Amino acid sequence: MGTLLKYEFRRSRLIYLSIVGITIFMELLYLIGWGFQIDTLLGIGLLGGIVCIALGASAILLYGILQFHGDISKRQGYLLFATPRSARQIVLAKLLLTLLALIGISILFGVLIGLDIALALQRSGETLLSIMKALDPSVTAEQCREVFLTPYNIVGLIMTILTSIFSFVFQVVIAYLVITALKTIMGNQKGRLLLAIIAWFVITNGISTIGGFITGAFLNHEFGNTILNTSSLMDTLSLLLQMFFHPAFYLPSLILYILCSIAGFWGTTWLMDKKMSL
Repeated sequence: MGTLLKYEFRRSRLIYLSIVGITIFMELLYLIGWGFQIDTLLGIGLLGGIVCIALGASAILLYGILQFHGDISKRQGYLLFATPRSARQIVLAKLLLTLLALIGISILFGVLIGLDIALALQRSGETLLSIMKALDPSVTAEQCREVFLTPYNIVGLIMTILTSIFSFVFQVVIAYLVITALKTIMGNQKGRLLLAIIAWFVITNGISTIGGFITGAFLNHEFGNTILNTSSLMDTLSLLLQMFFHPAFYLPSLILYILCSIAGFWGTTWLMDKKMSL
């Protein structure tokens, strides 16, 4: 598995390093703008960083899917499947590398965002408490701690991260499954990639919609119209955070993503071993 991961990284390192390089460049523009109080550079760096965050994960997802499509469709990909490695090992290596790339770049984004926020607050002399007081003068430091630092919210944050990770895995695995299934059925006929994109979109959005429907039904039952009866900013914010970080907010989707990822992985490797002719 280690050899496969190294091979996949060598093939993919250009796109990963490009994303990291562009992100760091934008951060340097932000730091220069902050240090020398150059608003233009500050704005460019901030906007560029937001674009990198928005497009970085999508680029990793798209690149991994297109690379898999090329491996089972084009001549240069045949050598990978000619090695004495099972389809399960090959698919798992591709999936792991794509996931590790996403996690690594997400950590980089998180660190840089935290740095940017800390620098912006330092320059303005603001704190979270002062910002909240500007919105509602009755807010106290104790209320801020209760709202933002409760164990309940921390558990919800962990659930948020897990759901995001498995959502990404689910989307990649379903793409692998659709591409492999259409390769098995259609061979190298034209239009296969377009059909794969349509099928992937329908399946992933269908599963996400089902999870969202279950979540919405639970939240409506649990909270109802409570949020309409809150009397202060902190009460409203506390209730919103309770809803957003409630484990049940993510649990239905998380379970669906895990089950569908397992099924998709099994289906992909079974088709590659038993049905597909490379």
